[in-house]
Amino acid sequence: MSVALEPAQHPDEEAIGLTLASLGIQRDANKPHGRHRLLQGLAEATLPASLADAHAQCHAIAADIEDALDDWIPLPNALPVQVEDIVFLDRPEGLPVVAVQVALTIRYRR
Repeated sequence: MSVALEPAQHPDEEAIGLTLASLGIQRDANKPHGRHRLLQGLAEATLPASLADAHAQCHAIAADIEDALDDWIPLPNALPVQVEDIVFLDRPEGLPVVAVQVALTIRYRR
C-alpha cells in the first residue's frame, strides 16, 4: 500500500490519500475564564472506490488512526487527543472514492 499526502504528489489514481487539517482553536466552554483551549482537527483518508475491499480498508484506517493517537500528547500542557466522531463516505459528491473522516479534539492550556 502506498500513501500520498497531496494529490500533486501522486498521479496514480490508485493511491490512498491522507489529509490532516486544523479546523480551528476556541476557548474551552467548560472553563470560560481560564486559558484552556480546544484545537479541532480532521484526519481524512480517501481510497479508490474501485478497490474490492475499500470500505473494509476505511474501517481499518479509522482504527489505525485511533490506535496511533492513543495517549499521544501533541502539545505541552495538553491532554491526549480525543476522537470525537468517525464518518464513512461512499463516493462523496460523485467522486470515485470512498473516504473516512476522523474528527479530533486536543484540549490544552495556554
